[in-house]
Amino acid sequence: MPPPTTFRRRAARALVAAALVARPSPAAADEGAAPKVHVLHLAADDRDDRRALPLTKALEGALLRRTNAQFVNTNKALLAMLREARCGQGLAEAALDANRTLDASSGRALDGACLGRVAAAVGAPLGAAQAFAWGWLYRDGAELRVELRLWQRGRPERRASLAVDETAFERTAERLWRHLFEGEGVGDLHVSAEGSRGELYVGGEHQGPFAGAAELTLPAGPATVELLDKGRLVARGAAEIAAGRTQALTLEPARADEPAPCRGAPAAPPPADDGRGARSPWPWVALGVGGLGLAGAGALFLAREGARGDLDETCAGACPPRAQGDIDRSNRYGTLSAVSLGVGVAGVGLGTFLLWRDGQGRGAGAARAGAPPAGLPLAGVREGGPFVGWRGAF
Repeated sequence: MPPPTTFRRRAARALVAAALVARPSPAAADEGAAPKVHVLHLAADDRDDRRALPLTKALEGALLRRTNAQFVNTNKALLAMLREARCGQGLAEAALDANRTLDASSGRALDGACLGRVAAAVGAPLGAAQAFAWGWLYRDGAELRVELRLWQRGRPERRASLAVDETAFERTAERLWRHLFEGEGVGDLHVSAEGSRGELYVGGEHQGPFAGAAELTLPAGPATVELLDKGRLVARGAAEIAAGRTQALTLEPARADEPAPCRGAPAAPPPADDGRGARSPWPWVALGVGGLGLAGAGALFLAREGARGDLDETCAGACPPRAQGDIDRSNRYGTLSAVSLGVGVAGVGLGTFLLWRDGQGRGAGAARAGAPPAGLPLAGVREGGPFVGWRGAF
């Protein structure tokens, strides 16, 4: 069995080597996991530029509520990404030229190679995006339409084209995502009730405002549609939704003595995007750096102990001149270990704080969206060694 000093020296060298070669590597893609989807701001020409942003925000909010996809907040625009990727100039030129307009064929300028380059620009600087949604607004006569496409690495592109309901962007956004993610299992329903207004519900779920007519996209199967006005049942109807088909339903007026169903207040639209709508990658980056720092600190501490063990063998009484190298090495490892410990503690502290703030940002209301954090973690190295603490108001 090797002596303790030799064992410590071997362990220190092994840990130092492991710390030096360690590199964060992307986790293997889970085929069953919900895709992480970036949503690019929709492109539009001068006529409809003011409608592109609210519809984009509605798309982000609707995607955030889905369980079969993860919304990644990039806050990037399609036209800006095309400029970075240096492709798709046909769509960009038409959108930016005051004398030209977009149409249903504008997206043909973006082929597979161009979209791959766009994915790299979308995900920068953390790596190419694995999935992103892009699209544009255009006019078909007087009707405003949206073309939305979902690019996913290694999979066929999906697309959906719908008329835009300018009175309910959230409803249009939900319909688009249903077509993209559940295209084979949904159908469209045209609901009408001439002269009636109120809030529309399907199976008890709020579908937005209603004024005479509305278009819905619903899962295949039976659907009960109700129209309420100030809590009073105005009209109702039922339909059997067929996948891949468009059907019409005219609501029948409710009887005066028919009790209104118990419905909660319509869900408020998602708050204005403040950049905290999605899980940020930075907490995990900070935690990763912190973990490497702590691992490095441990390895360097063992290396220092190994160097001191060599000195114990060499310096029985007074240290000879040849021991100066071991002394310098021991001091250097001690300093680097303290610095690495400070970096590790700071990284873990910052990552934990960012995770906490991310959770607070998701749960806070709009009134508290701009509130400053209560405090900040502190860590570093000073004369007495590494330290960690907290600064702020309580």
